Amino acid sequence: MSTNSAQGHGQTASIRQATPDAVPGKKSSGAVSAILDLTEDDDSTVADDLVVDSRPDEHFLPVTRYALIERLTRPQAWAPGIAKDAQRFFRFLDYWRQQQHAMRLMRLVEAYEPFSPDSDLFVTRQYTDAERRDMQARVVSGVTYLVQQANYKIVPREKVEATILSQESHYGLDLKVDFDAFEELIVCYRGESTTKVKRRNAKRFFRKEAFSVPIFRRMLVMFKLKSVERHIEDVRRHLDLSQQDAAKHVRRSRGHIPEQIKADNIYIKIFKNIPKSDVEMVFPNTQVKFRTKDKVWLGVTGSAAVGAGVVGAADKLALAFSNSITAAGAVGG
Repeated sequence: MSTNSAQGHGQTASIRQATPDAVPGKKSSGAVSAILDLTEDDDSTVADDLVVDSRPDEHFLPVTRYALIERLTRPQAWAPGIAKDAQRFFRFLDYWRQQQHAMRLMRLVEAYEPFSPDSDLFVTRQYTDAERRDMQARVVSGVTYLVQQANYKIVPREKVEATILSQESHYGLDLKVDFDAFEELIVCYRGESTTKVKRRNAKRFFRKEAFSVPIFRRMLVMFKLKSVERHIEDVRRHLDLSQQDAAKHVRRSRGHIPEQIKADNIYIKIFKNIPKSDVEMVFPNTQVKFRTKDKVWLGVTGSAAVGAGVVGAADKLALAFSNSITAAGAVGG
């Protein structure tokens, strides 16, 4: 049940006016507290304690609609004989919203059918390019509407890399995503929190140590790749490259994409309690980059190994004139 619609605000205001037992002057700490203020003050603190990591900028109410209706229609919150009528009204409102949601969902599934990567149904018709563009726009608008109604926070595409993606994951990997490869991209989340994980620490003799990791409680990612031809044309225009250089750039960039990821499909992924530092891993074209200290460490260890081999070969060459077998081994080394 969304709390950010005009209808919801008007309904809440009317209920508050009809509530004779509402505590006047009581400060509300958020949307959940505002709902709890509509009932008696005796047990509202219990429900407040159940709200974990509530944020003032989130509209999500962590209660079921059944619990919400039950609290809004308690007899002591209404005039005598009105509570049952109020409960009947809220039930009818709930049924109406379910029907509206089912109708929207049915239209969304119908539009998503030609883009589904998991469909095992027979293809009964071929869509023209104009029809596919229209159905693709319906899928994007439908998913956007649903996540907004579910109180997800949509991150603008131009801000995904700056606000969502981190410099490196808590595994020590530096990851990079080429967002120019996507024709459609929706990244949204609901709820920010932290969780405890364990990792071995070299400073503590590789014993496991617990530390906090920021997470998104719920996250949805929807993307559609560009066609190769369009990707090449965009790269050629944006980077001012020749057709051949742009094709090489796109071929190198898309070389990390698995073969089963097709440009004709729209992919929707839903995650629960995903670490913020691992968001890059959900995209199909994630590239793993070496950090500077990793390059230095590999260079030092590699140079040490080569140096040890050279020293061993030099020792064997020193004995080359005294033992032909040793000389052959030194040359091979």
